[in-house]
Amino acid sequence: MPKDPSTATAPIADISSNDMVCGRDGTTGVARVCSANAGSTLTFEYRDWPDDASRGAIDISHKGPCAVYLKKVDSAVSDSGTGDGWFKIWEEGYDESAG
Repeated sequence: MPKDPSTATAPIADISSNDMVCGRDGTTGVARVCSANAGSTLTFEYRDWPDDASRGAIDISHKGPCAVYLKKVDSAVSDSGTGDGWFKIWEEGYDESAG
């Protein structure tokens, strides 16, 4: 997640860069994590800005596509997330009628 919220919705220019891991600053671990038992159901909240829930979810004018991937890591605090092991949990294709 970007440390600078103003870059949260900026596109990633180089798709071969480590920014593809979790966006800008995505290879830096996070200070807080939530444990989940095997088989647990998880829910996610999508925001325009990572530090401001009042700004809503992905803008209605976004036509897609959009995909969400996860990766099992030993530690979300210290693992960079780079490399193989990513798996898709959700996707939505292009929608001409959006927004």
